[in-house]
This record gives sequence, C-alpha cells and structure tokens, in this order.
Amino acid sequence: MRWLGRLRGAKVPEWAAFFDGPEFERFVAAVEADAARRGWRITRVEDGMRVDGLDMEFGLSNLAQVCHANPGDAWPAIVSQHFDNLVGAAAGDLEPPTAFEEARALLKVRIYPSDQPMVSDGGVVSSPLAPGLARVLVFDLPTTVATVPRDRLADWPPVDELFAIATSNLRDEPAPSHEAVSLDSGGTIDVHMGDSFFVASRVLMLPEIADLDGARGALVAFPHRHALLVHPIRDLAAIEAINLMVVLADQWYREGPGSLSPTVHWWHDGALTPILSEVRDRKVSVYPPDALVEVLNGLEPPTPPVA
Repeated sequence: MRWLGRLRGAKVPEWAAFFDGPEFERFVAAVEADAARRGWRITRVEDGMRVDGLDMEFGLSNLAQVCHANPGDAWPAIVSQHFDNLVGAAAGDLEPPTAFEEARALLKVRIYPSDQPMVSDGGVVSSPLAPGLARVLVFDLPTTVATVPRDRLADWPPVDELFAIATSNLRDEPAPSHEAVSLDSGGTIDVHMGDSFFVASRVLMLPEIADLDGARGALVAFPHRHALLVHPIRDLAAIEAINLMVVLADQWYREGPGSLSPTVHWWHDGALTPILSEVRDRKVSVYPPDALVEVLNGLEPPTPPVA
C-alpha cells in the first residue's frame, strides 16, 4: 500500500519540507502502517489522503509537524492517536451537546487561517480577526477540538455574546510557559508556549496577559497554535523586536504544528494590523504600515541594558 511510493527517494513535498528525505519516508511508512492496521485502502490527495470506500479525507501537514517535533520512535503512537481522534469525531463518538446551557462551558475561541474550507464556506461560526485569519467558535472536548456549525445556533444567544463567553472561557486554560527573551537593545520579547491548542488565542485577551501601560500598542506574532510572541511598544527597542520576531515567526510557522501565520502584527486598540515582511537568504526586510512608522518615529532610544 505505498500510496506515496512515487515520492520515495524524490523531493520532499512542500507541505513536509521540514523533513529530510529519510525522515519523510519514515513518516510515510508510519502512516501506511497505521492505515494497513485499520484495513484502510488509501490514495494521496494534495497534502493529505483519502480513505477509499469510507468517503473520508485527512490532511497530513499538522500530523507531519507533530511528528517532526518528536523522536522518531514516538511517531507510530502519535499517528495512531491522531487517527483514533479523527475517526471518533467523524463517527459522532465525540458529539458535543446541542443545548446551549450544556455546551456553554465547552465553548472557546480558536484562531484559524481564513482560507481553510470550513471557514471560507461559512459552515462554522467565525468572524474576521486580521487579513487571512479568523476567530472560530469551537467546542473544547476531552480528546479533540470541534468547530461549532452555524446551523447549531437556532436557539442560542447572538454570535457576539457567544464569542464573549468563549473568550472568557479561555481564562480557565492553564497558563502556558513564559520566557522573556532579551534584546541587545535592552528590551524583551515575551514568548508564551504550551501544549494547549489555545495559546495563540490568548492574543484576544492581550491586555490581561501583557503589561501595556504606557505602550503604543504591541508587536504580536502567533506562528502556530501553541505559540504567542509579544513586545509592548515603548521605545525604539521595537525595531530590533520586529526583526527578531519576523525571523522566529517565519521559522515557527514552517515547523508548526497547527501553523497559523508567519506575519508579525501590530496590536493597537484591540485591532491587529499586519506588518509586511520577507525573509530571504538570511536577510530580513520589513515594511511597516505608515501609522506604525509614525509611532516609531516618535519613540525615544531604549535605556541601555545594565552591564
């Protein structure tokens, strides 16, 4: 059942570019072995696979990213658990409650790329967050996260109220690990990382998790679902912060898992404005919006770090 057999020994596809050739073959072998154990006949579809006869398709990019972040001997178990969760959800074993009062405590907000079909086709409850990104209402179930279908809302409160409830529920999430990465100029970048699927969603309650007193907004990046980078803008250390955050966001977006955006954003008054940038051949180019340039031009140099 070598459904990717034609790729063995060939160039690794773009969606798995973080693998070298042997690693990619080992990943494919783990997927094929698990499919064979389940009695599946599978065929390749873009960055995923179709299970023939079951009318089911699974993307593999996130699974590949998770495997890449773990030792190779853990991959079979990771692959098995991944498909167990997906099959259980598809079979309705993890069906969320339909009554709002029963579902209320399960609601949370998760950030997704807005070009994902489930978002772009309007079938789930979502709202724009920034260009290319959306807030999506989800159920946080014991073993998976399930989106809330729009047809579920017949007897539920208005969407704005649902998002407020779901954002409030994020406060019940255990705080992720936090590290203050020092800049040469004396400032810091706060890096929040964790296993939760909702670490990036913490940008929705930024004033509660970051010291923004006296700041002209903040630089934020959420390259994947497990990471949030923050730098409050107070002085010209923001210039160094932008450049470093662009590099980190670009790298972590490619590595995943749960890739969201390689873009650094300017958070101001609750809105997110993308900062256009490019990383090529170790050279970083940044093109801030005019409004941010005006803010930066009015800042003082940072206080030199104490030797």
